[in-house]
Amino acid sequence: MALQLGRAISNGIRRSLSPVGIALMGLTALYVGIFTISVNTVVANQLPPAVRQQAQVGLALPLSSAFAGILALSALVFGMVIYIAAARAFTREGPDSGAIDGSLFTRRIGRTVVSAIGANIIVGISTSIGLVLLVLPGIFLMVSFAFVLFVIAVEDARVIESLRRSWGLARGNRLRLAALLLLIGVLTGLLSSLGSVVSIVNPAAGTVVSLLVTAPLAIVGYGIIADAYLQLRDADSDVGESEAAVEGL
Repeated sequence: MALQLGRAISNGIRRSLSPVGIALMGLTALYVGIFTISVNTVVANQLPPAVRQQAQVGLALPLSSAFAGILALSALVFGMVIYIAAARAFTREGPDSGAIDGSLFTRRIGRTVVSAIGANIIVGISTSIGLVLLVLPGIFLMVSFAFVLFVIAVEDARVIESLRRSWGLARGNRLRLAALLLLIGVLTGLLSSLGSVVSIVNPAAGTVVSLLVTAPLAIVGYGIIADAYLQLRDADSDVGESEAAVEGL
């Protein structure tokens, strides 16, 4: 089955604008805000006092670098939980699919977070090497592993199985997936640049604007990828059932 891009975009936007999607936007803004401010604090603490007053590092807090670093790492883990919850929320079907449910954040969350972190490290390293050596291999790997977190969060798969499963789901639709990811990336980059423009005048205001733009865009993009995952997962299930029926004859 060919991935239907228009359907993925329209359904993804609809899913992301549900009650649970709006809640996830707020949580994403919180996580990104904590991480950004923590990193700014670490950077500001490394600057000499005379330079710190003139440097434009954005919002920072009067915290030690060690505490700010721990806060930044905690925010990243919190962010991973949010994206796991988003993957589960946006792949639910039925009239209550947009409802807020605590199980989205709690079901096997420890194992899921560990698997997600491990898979992201593998994907991040492999795609980075591919992009540095030759751009196309990096893009190919990025597209092939686009559904890794969805497989982990929804299907309770471990690291290696999630990589294999995502690779299989993407097979035959990599060009369409690449176009979808490119569209999401370009739109996100263009709109997020508003924060950079505002930062020239006021770094603190730029941080706030970036949060207000980035968080909704991230969740909308995730909703779009979720629908693409559902399309290809359901098509793969139909193929598997057809093959099993043929074998049974």
